Amino acid sequence: MNFVKPKNQINRYNVVAVLCLIFCSILIIRLFQKQVVQSAEYTEIAKKQYTEIEDVYASRGKIYITDKWEKEPFAVATNIHLYSVQVIPKNIQDPLQTAQKLSSVLKINEKELYEKINNKKPYLPPIVKKLDKETAKKIADFELTGVMLIPEEQRVYPEGNFLSNLLGFVDASQNGRYGVENFYNEELKGKYGKNISSKIGLEGITLEQVINSQDGQNLYLTIDHTVQYICEKYLQDAINQYKAASGQVAIAEASTGKILAMASSENYDPNKFNEVKDINKFNNPVISYSYEPGSIFKPITMAAAIDAGKIEPDTTQVFGASVKVHDRTIKTSTNKAYGKETMTQVLENSDNVAMVWVADQLGSDLFSQYLQNFGFGKKTGIDLEAEADVWFPDNNKISDVSRATMSFGQGIATTPIQILNSYIALANNGKLMQPYVVDKIISENDETIQNNPIEVKQVIKPETANKITGMLISVVENGHGKKAGVKGYKVAGKTGTAQVPDLVNGGYKEHENIGSFAGYFPANNPKFVMLVKIDNPKTVTWAEESAAPVFGKIAKWLLQYYQIPPTESVE
Repeated sequence: MNFVKPKNQINRYNVVAVLCLIFCSILIIRLFQKQVVQSAEYTEIAKKQYTEIEDVYASRGKIYITDKWEKEPFAVATNIHLYSVQVIPKNIQDPLQTAQKLSSVLKINEKELYEKINNKKPYLPPIVKKLDKETAKKIADFELTGVMLIPEEQRVYPEGNFLSNLLGFVDASQNGRYGVENFYNEELKGKYGKNISSKIGLEGITLEQVINSQDGQNLYLTIDHTVQYICEKYLQDAINQYKAASGQVAIAEASTGKILAMASSENYDPNKFNEVKDINKFNNPVISYSYEPGSIFKPITMAAAIDAGKIEPDTTQVFGASVKVHDRTIKTSTNKAYGKETMTQVLENSDNVAMVWVADQLGSDLFSQYLQNFGFGKKTGIDLEAEADVWFPDNNKISDVSRATMSFGQGIATTPIQILNSYIALANNGKLMQPYVVDKIISENDETIQNNPIEVKQVIKPETANKITGMLISVVENGHGKKAGVKGYKVAGKTGTAQVPDLVNGGYKEHENIGSFAGYFPANNPKFVMLVKIDNPKTVTWAEESAAPVFGKIAKWLLQYYQIPPTESVE
């Protein structure tokens, strides 16, 4: 007897089979999605469920300077060890007692604290930060379950505003900002370690892994503490005396480019960086701001023309009170004609009209090439954050008018560090160096990385540099640089009283100027190169009355400090 299934029963079986197939397909797809496509995501979730990771902080490296007489360096940027109080409410056994004890030491409202911790939350933000060691010990002595003391560091600058524009600061995220702190942030901050505890399986087997922290490396600057102090003091005295808006002084070692001092009147206290209203104060004016340098640029133009064989120091021409270049009339600063002059006298008189003629001998292409060789139009590469990238015209964009004004330092943008570095080349037999502020880096294992001088290129011949030096000695002895001189020593240098561009209305501001003096000494065997810049002095007009005297005072002190014997007889 054959048993035949009803037709409707067969249909039911088919429906069930199809449903089972669909369910299995969905299950397989979901398993594939979870195990393959989202494998990394769920692995990470699993790790978080079964792994506890505790950061082990690394101490930030210190920044040291020294001076000629001190054998032991001292820190201008260091750390103090502090603590934050972390509370885990779910682990607290007696919230009321915990609130009472904590409030008695921390001087915070007991009721508010109790309301904050009386729950089963697994985490709360630290209730107090930057707790000193003594107070932290009182908390530790309570031995409160669910209360932890987390070590932290605070960056401290023991001398406040001193050297602040060069140092920079460390922000709330423990990252360096501006200056050395930013440029060498990776070396200074070190590497955090980790304590990792992992629970495996139902039995709760715990595996522990320790990744050691690595403290940051210590920096030793090229800055001489006493030289920096004197520069800051004499600069501020000049700002007050001349009622100037601001000013800067920078000193380098002539043969290496090593920076011995870099001072700015626009400084701040990095311990209180968060209170500074004007963030422009964080910038270092010596490297971050450009300006038209004026007549301190003339020796660069003159050096190019001598090196190219176009002129000699005793080349003589007759010059008037003005010269017309296309539609532009260029005058001497005194509006008088100097007549017959040698090229040395052109620098002594700071004759703009004569400088136009000198630049004409070069032509735009050759003139531009020499300026770029001297480092204008590009960064010096100094190891400080936020060096300005100054625009420089292409060769074919230097018009006759531009070449004329650039010859005496107007219509060209430079930074003070570029000017300082170009004078290093003049003092250093024509060799352009890369300036630097970090002398060496020492790790926690006492491994030392020494920064050595870097020669960028030979920009002019040694004999050209010697000729320019002789001309600049004459500027100090016979020209406008007399107040920069030091009895018993040869000083080579040049004044510059630059106009300030009016960025709103065009042209130049009528009643503002920048007084500068750049030079080196002792000129017969240069040890130091210095730039003094005084911004918008109110009580004097010319750089020979503002920047030159400051240069002379610092130069005299520096020669005595380094005990360099006089090279000339003193009457």
